[in-house]
Amino acid sequence: MSIAAKIIVLSFFVLTNLFGQKQNNNSYVVNGRVLFEKNKKPISDVRVIAFSVTEATTDKKRYACNSSTCLSTTKKDGEFRFSLNNGEKYAIVCIKEGFISTPEYKIFEEESVLPGEKVSVEVLMSPFDGIFLKGKVLDKKTKLTIPGSEVIVESKDEVFTVLTDQNGFFELPLSIENEYYLSSQKDDFLPSPKRTLSTYDIEKKVFEVELEMKRIDLNSVIVVQEELFKVNQDKLIDNSSKHFEPIINILLAKPDIKVEIRCHTDSRGDDAYNFDLSNRRSKAIKSAFIEAGVKEKQITAKGFGERKLINECSNGIKCSNAKHLENRRVEFVWNN
Repeated sequence: MSIAAKIIVLSFFVLTNLFGQKQNNNSYVVNGRVLFEKNKKPISDVRVIAFSVTEATTDKKRYACNSSTCLSTTKKDGEFRFSLNNGEKYAIVCIKEGFISTPEYKIFEEESVLPGEKVSVEVLMSPFDGIFLKGKVLDKKTKLTIPGSEVIVESKDEVFTVLTDQNGFFELPLSIENEYYLSSQKDDFLPSPKRTLSTYDIEKKVFEVELEMKRIDLNSVIVVQEELFKVNQDKLIDNSSKHFEPIINILLAKPDIKVEIRCHTDSRGDDAYNFDLSNRRSKAIKSAFIEAGVKEKQITAKGFGERKLINECSNGIKCSNAKHLENRRVEFVWNN
């Protein structure tokens, strides 16, 4: 069962359309209660997330919670409240370890919800022993949690983006027999390395994970070794920009700061070819920065090929693929 199917089990959808008015410029209020299915008593401390749903334009449906306004926690009376935008589709998910909502879900298909109008909903939950993801995002150096971090949980069919709470924690239900890729990101930090989590042939019911991010230091060189380009190509692969998006944001916020982009290859292949490839790659990254709004005068792009290896794997030396990959990197050097 996919997460989307599980959402049908543990959530309800809110679908609204506002005709004759501009979308997303008005909002309405959702007042909800979470109750035990058996005795209809309220359930406290249920984490409620209002995911904005984007239908699949490629091969994946996307569920996003990108601000604190899409997070809520029920009180003793089981109540929660959201302000949602007209014209958008939402999946409101209720999360509490050991519980799941009933298979029923509610669809709101009114032709119009007036600005400020209040919509009441009720969610019933029952005991659940399925798979649960619990995690936290940490500063790699201080080991302190990072509130407000975006956590991306991706499977073959769906992508969920959810924020960590005020304590730096996050939770999500998972489906069995699936493979997930987890990462996190936030301004002023480099994205965490992607982690893989499999729910095939498992007995454990709760997965606890930690994602670590390194804060950007304007006095240090930033080294990115994640795959940005396919082998022997100079075109950035899809979604690779997330690895340097925090750098772009700093340059946009501080136009007096400059950065030098340095691309390096490993020693495999012809020396001259590798030098040319690294130059083309550095220019491709520079173009991505400029396209994002960074001023050209803030950026210098250089390629070094295999001239600045960081280990012993030079021409004629037999090395493992992992050792060669240590040399294949992009460095961002600040000039402030």
